Amino acid sequence: MRAAIYLRVSTLEQAQNFLDDYKDRAVKYCRDKGYDLLAVIEVVGSKDAMKHFGHRQLKKIVQNRMIDVLVIPHLHMISRSIPDIIQMLDYLWEFGVKAECMRCDPMEYTILQMYRDTTEIPEERRNNSAVSIEDLLIRIAKGRAI
Repeated sequence: MRAAIYLRVSTLEQAQNFLDDYKDRAVKYCRDKGYDLLAVIEVVGSKDAMKHFGHRQLKKIVQNRMIDVLVIPHLHMISRSIPDIIQMLDYLWEFGVKAECMRCDPMEYTILQMYRDTTEIPEERRNNSAVSIEDLLIRIAKGRAI
């Protein structure tokens, strides 16, 4: 699968302290999964920088159908706003791009466990495989059971 990594931090201090570590872990994650890494998008700055530069770059890659999966270390790297996260995940979904979050906090993990056990899951998704974050958030946004 062809992959891109999306990394966002808010400040230069965070970039100096964490960005290289996030990038190294994400690259290793892609390598361990056997993904062909085609792009790393790094954004340092405010919500405006993220939306204008980071999301524009990501959308360009997605629109050109260059990737199959987007790897993010934490879900909040897409945005700190749940509606913005859902909007981006919907966009990825429209182009058939799967988002993979490398880490789930305990609350996300609990929600994913509940989602996996729901009866509304299509037959092909009822195995013990992990549920993608975008599937979960799309279901929440549309008012479906998790």
